[in-house]
Amino acid sequence: MGVKVGDTVLAYHGLMIYDAKVQKVDNGQGVLEAEGEGGNATASTQYYLHYQGWAKKWDEWVRHDRVLEASPANRALQKQAKQEVAQAKKDKRLAKKKKISSAGVDTPSSRKSPFKRLKRSTDNDYEEFPGPSTEESAAAKQINIQMPFSLKKQLVEDWKNVTQAPHKLVPLPRKPNVSQIIKTYLEFKKSKVHEDEASEEKEYKNIEGIMEGVQSYFDRALSSILLYRMERRQYQELRQKQAEELPLSQIYGAEHLIRLFVRLPVLLASSNISPRELHQIQARLNDFLKFIQKNSAAWFVTEYEAASDNWQAWILAAGMLYAAFQLHYLPEGLAKVVARVYFYPTWPLTYLSRRKNYWTLVDSHVLLGAAPMSFMPHVDALVSRGVRAVVNLCDEYAGPEKQYRRQHIQQLRLPTVDHCEPSLAALEAAVAFIRTQKQRGVRTYVHCKGGTGRSAAVALCWLVANRGMTPREAQDYLNEKRHVRKSLYLQPNVLAFCNKIQTPKVSDKQSERSSEPEE
Repeated sequence: MGVKVGDTVLAYHGLMIYDAKVQKVDNGQGVLEAEGEGGNATASTQYYLHYQGWAKKWDEWVRHDRVLEASPANRALQKQAKQEVAQAKKDKRLAKKKKISSAGVDTPSSRKSPFKRLKRSTDNDYEEFPGPSTEESAAAKQINIQMPFSLKKQLVEDWKNVTQAPHKLVPLPRKPNVSQIIKTYLEFKKSKVHEDEASEEKEYKNIEGIMEGVQSYFDRALSSILLYRMERRQYQELRQKQAEELPLSQIYGAEHLIRLFVRLPVLLASSNISPRELHQIQARLNDFLKFIQKNSAAWFVTEYEAASDNWQAWILAAGMLYAAFQLHYLPEGLAKVVARVYFYPTWPLTYLSRRKNYWTLVDSHVLLGAAPMSFMPHVDALVSRGVRAVVNLCDEYAGPEKQYRRQHIQQLRLPTVDHCEPSLAALEAAVAFIRTQKQRGVRTYVHCKGGTGRSAAVALCWLVANRGMTPREAQDYLNEKRHVRKSLYLQPNVLAFCNKIQTPKVSDKQSERSSEPEE
């Protein structure tokens, strides 16, 4: 099938087939964007589609086997698919009504809710739709999860107790724990349901599904994004003592549960949930928070336990070690180990400080930014921006390699220890790689952990090599685009690279002058 840029095609989207316009074609040799470019599909061909009548945020790259020509036969197939889906929905509604009227209760396996779709999406490494762009990340602010003032105050007091000296910890296990709190809330909501009221029973089932999603996400998220650094040793010791690994929702309580609600707006903003469903989820989560507020006197700990002397010494040692690492006092071998150990514990801080500007367009060929993570929709978002190549400067992180293979993204990894300058060989290899991708018509994403040091040095060298800037001009240009290290242009290897690039130009000018006739 010969599909070209600008063609109107039919595309599978779930069980349905929709009209779409081809905006870009990638045959594995570069991205084609000019009208009429394209040709016969190969095994690696992908098309960037805009679904007609849909918002641009749904534009996506799809494999060639999801695309059909807009022929009469395929139009008939489209109509048939629509009829089959409509019939399936009708049958499902009738079956549900019959089940409610006959039994009054759905089985747990049959329950569906918008939050369950969200729960499933966090289990997978891949989401069908790209996540929000840098501009769209502001959508998280529009997700109105209303934290009552008393709970906000509880969060602040909790933060002070745990992070400020003398460090104190929430005693574990907690009673009631998160699982018990959710169970109490569901029992309360169940008591409000009147017999023979199908609408109330349906509402309860939706609430039950959302609460299952909250508990499931809490179990997976706590160890990675809900603990302060001071609490990690307590978590590790607790896990070591357990003969059988209990779900974390049966160990931790309300103190850690309300931390999850601080994170939920970002999660919801980057998920594929319709505005109507999102509104329903928000209303039910807000009601749950009010229920927690009403029971706060019984559910929140009143006395924190003091951290042990060994624990405080461990915190002090860990803090001093990380400070020495940040200040470049550690030898390279030890710095390499520290960078790898601290990468995941400190990544949430990197994300929070960069979330509005996680990546930056340097020019039409290069994006500069922070490390793309497998549990975030970063790779899909980069693909939607035409990225098909990555330069990874992290020694401490290999990148989401599985997702790269799935998306046919080529990665050049140039391991450089965090807070260290890339070598001259690494800078030359990175610039040569970007130039090769440019010739293929491919955009390259250059990253380190935060996108301000190691990868920014590569971006500076690219600007010098590709646009003829001086090191200082390239530094000023990057400063306007993104918060990067201010002294990149003074790094010895950057200067060596720039001198190597600019020396031939100087010698050429000198030879031109020497060949001019004397007056």
